[in-house]
Amino acid sequence: MNIAEGAGNDSDKEFCRYLEMALRSDYEVMTAIDIARGLEFLPDERADALLKEADEIAAMIVGLMKSLGWTSKRQ
Repeated sequence: MNIAEGAGNDSDKEFCRYLEMALRSDYEVMTAIDIARGLEFLPDERADALLKEADEIAAMIVGLMKSLGWTSKRQ
């Protein structure tokens, strides 16, 4: 949803702001998956597969952000 909302902006900088929100949401999902695994709501194999997909999505978001000129504040 953040990506869709951000795509309607006029500037790459503003779009990147929404992409950062999407990336943080992806990290939240990863945490929820770890919690679900710890509570035994998800078997390890399923949790691992979901975490792998979430990690791939994070990499795609970061790649898009970099293509728009974003640089990490942590560097």
